Amino acid sequence: MQERGVIPEPAQERAMPTVQAVLDATIQMLEDGGEAAVRLDEVLRVSGISRGSLYHHFGSREGLIEAARLAQFTRSVNKDIGVLRQAILDSHSKDALRKRLRLITEAVGSIGRKHQRLFRISILASAYGRPTLERALGDEQKLVTDQISDLVSQSQERGWVRTDVNPRAVASFIQAYSLGRVLVDIDPDRASDDDWFKVVSVAVEHLLFGN
Repeated sequence: MQERGVIPEPAQERAMPTVQAVLDATIQMLEDGGEAAVRLDEVLRVSGISRGSLYHHFGSREGLIEAARLAQFTRSVNKDIGVLRQAILDSHSKDALRKRLRLITEAVGSIGRKHQRLFRISILASAYGRPTLERALGDEQKLVTDQISDLVSQSQERGWVRTDVNPRAVASFIQAYSLGRVLVDIDPDRASDDDWFKVVSVAVEHLLFGN
């Protein structure tokens, strides 16, 4: 049995379908009712694996929840990175990139994404008191920032983005204003989407393009 709190990685390729089935079942329970809704008997029933196999891969209910939380986070951020990457790949000029980024900024900050922002916050909050999960999320966050930083660097090399700003700092800023929108979401007197978008657009365009 694995040590409690260790987030597992399957040692063999054939273990992947089993692990994925358990994670999918657990993630659905987390999204439907939070951690209290994760019942091992139900996970076993939905995923179709044995109790022994579950404990072999995850060690405990706690290990399973930590692995599912990490998978939730990874799925969430990878979608956003994919959109940003595609915007840069599809742009063939500075003006084209500017227009695409404006659309992304508007979409990311819309009230329609409120649930997704709160969802990501809940994942990060679940690491409180769980040092193993906190380290794992930190490692994953580093990879996310690395990828965005690389995209910023590519745009700088093309001459589209100002070069007097650090790519990693830019990557961190982009993530900070995107996730930080959650503070506006919970404010009953929050600024309108249009006003928020205007402020963020001014900041982003000055940061990236210098005007």
